[in-house]
Amino acid sequence: MFYYIDFLLFKINNLYNYILLDCLKFIKINIKLKKDEESLISFNDLITKFNVFLKDKNNIIFINHIRKIFPVALIDEFQDTDINQYYIFNKIYIRNKSEIKTKIILIGDPKQLIYSFRGANVFSYMYAKNNVDYIYTYNINWRSSYILNKSINYIFTRIKNFFLYKKIFYVKLKSNINNKKLCIKKNKLIDYSIKCHIFDNISYNNIKYNLAKYCAIKLIKSLNDKNKYILDKNNNKRNLIFSDFCILVYSNSDIKIILDVFNSFNLPIYHIDIKDSIFNSSESKDIIYILKCILFPTSKINIKNMLLTYLFGYNIFNINNYINNNFNLNNFIEEVYFYYDL
Repeated sequence: MFYYIDFLLFKINNLYNYILLDCLKFIKINIKLKKDEESLISFNDLITKFNVFLKDKNNIIFINHIRKIFPVALIDEFQDTDINQYYIFNKIYIRNKSEIKTKIILIGDPKQLIYSFRGANVFSYMYAKNNVDYIYTYNINWRSSYILNKSINYIFTRIKNFFLYKKIFYVKLKSNINNKKLCIKKNKLIDYSIKCHIFDNISYNNIKYNLAKYCAIKLIKSLNDKNKYILDKNNNKRNLIFSDFCILVYSNSDIKIILDVFNSFNLPIYHIDIKDSIFNSSESKDIIYILKCILFPTSKINIKNMLLTYLFGYNIFNINNYINNNFNLNNFIEEVYFYYDL
């Protein structure tokens, strides 16, 4: 019987996916019902509901009010805009036929789209691009060296339609004239910017460890190589130092590998864990204590927590004297009520 159940689940049109799809529909509907029941709203709901709100012809007064307050909108990283967000901007700015003059400036690069997981879509970007009056292409790279820009141009112009979709094209980079001399040299010859290393006969599990080891060895060799030096913008030269190096990784598990390997070589390393959250910072905890006290200002625990935050600066020794003084306490509670109204 179990054999036939497995056969039914995984062999016949992959029934598992049909069940999963049904579950997702059920969850979506019921989450909406639950949110409506408890009067809850998410960030995505704000965008969706606002989009629906703007479609109502009776809301033109409100739309004109936005146009009056914000006549010019400048949206950076526009490639990460989802279709609902685009419809909002389109309604207010692009399809503006009112007497209130507005402008919208969209800045983006479809090759840098990273928010597809929350609805950003390269085709939304291309659709928007087809509906604007003027298109300007920014083709000067002010940050990188001439040699690096030349290498990047070589890679992305080797084949036609590098990014598959014909309307996404590569524009050759020009360099900042001040960066013309900037490069790394070895024995007076330019050390090329982009290099590839191929590992032979290595299992998939060991590739990342070997890559980390390769990075560590190359780094040590570069630091110890007295014939290798950096030439700055003013043609001054200096040897490489540890802080010149940066290693980019794909995921947190890669950080762990880099740390293990670099520690084995006694190489110091500073890393930014992409799971670090702003909500773990002391500042965010202070804000939570302050907001709790503003919501419930008569609680002595809340008042203590608020006064102990960095913003108010009380310490454990003088806080009790302050709170036990009725005059101070009443004045403070009155001040917190003012914050609440504000």
